[in-house]
Amino acid sequence: FVGPDSSAEMYHFIGKDIMYFHTLFWPAMLEGAGFRLPTNVFVHGFLTVDGQKMSKSRGTFVTARTYLDHLNPEYLRYYFAAKLGPAIDDIDLNLEDFQLRVNSDLVGKVVNIASRCAGFVTRQFDGRIAAEDDDPALLARVRGAADGIAAAYEGRDYARAMREVMALADLVNQFVDRRKPWVLAKDPAAEAELARVCATGLRAFRLLMIYLKPVLPTLVAAAERFLRCEPLTWAALDAAWGNGGIEAYQPLITRIDPAKVQAMIDATKAAAEAAGEPLWRMPLAQVYAEKLASKVADADNGASGPGAITAALFLQAFVGDVPWAHLDVASVGDAPHDVFEWTPGPTGFGARALLHWLGGPDPLAGLD
Repeated sequence: FVGPDSSAEMYHFIGKDIMYFHTLFWPAMLEGAGFRLPTNVFVHGFLTVDGQKMSKSRGTFVTARTYLDHLNPEYLRYYFAAKLGPAIDDIDLNLEDFQLRVNSDLVGKVVNIASRCAGFVTRQFDGRIAAEDDDPALLARVRGAADGIAAAYEGRDYARAMREVMALADLVNQFVDRRKPWVLAKDPAAEAELARVCATGLRAFRLLMIYLKPVLPTLVAAAERFLRCEPLTWAALDAAWGNGGIEAYQPLITRIDPAKVQAMIDATKAAAEAAGEPLWRMPLAQVYAEKLASKVADADNGASGPGAITAALFLQAFVGDVPWAHLDVASVGDAPHDVFEWTPGPTGFGARALLHWLGGPDPLAGLD
């Protein structure tokens, strides 16, 4: 895949903070080392949580392990896909919107189609699917959206793909609302009609699962078992389905429990407290700005102490006259306080400046 003559498609996905290196120097290094270049590079913006930079103290610096201990990864895969487009835009993981969107779209729209139809098929038709459909035009419309959704995926416009799938799910749910299978089920004379309505709903659901498989592979795998079908690939769009019947319906995905979201946040806070990080957060408020300025003045007046030099360099190179900067002081190895993390709050990202003084004293000496 990485040889110079490889014809495989290779895409690099990176954050915008390393775009300069990864689109200029890294391709040159690959070329010089005899490796192929990527087919394309896709750049993502930064991720914030509830509109702010991820924070351990607020419980929003959530690791993948902590998330998996509490929530289904399919939730997050869908939420990110619903926000990712081809532009270099930042993404905010708003935890309230996260719950509302997943519960509304995945549970209330997509999976709800199967839930509304499967029970009647199992109870009244022994799981068998009718050969005829009630609304072929609806199925043709759902099937006809395949090329547009595929184009959105190919263009890395996942948000558009998700919007189109959810719009189709709305159409199918409107069909179920209009045909009211729960009413038909009460009329013995409408049995054949009920069978056709449910068959239409489930065939549409199968198509939607194909469209969502790139984003929700685990959910679709459960749907494949429920539908008793072969793996749902794009090539299976026009394949016949229904002769094998369906399994009794079991929930394919459940609503996000707010208590589990809160438990995830609490676990993140507890882990941060146990680790004792960050050791110290020192906002560069007026008092610190004055002390740093004093050290600069000492340097200008001929003072040559390491504290004065450190303060002068830090103020000049990394802070300037930005009053809202923050200074995170951590510990690296056996040398405490030798790493400064500059965090400009409004922009939501951090840059780390390493100030190693080759055996010199604590750079923070005289600042407190």
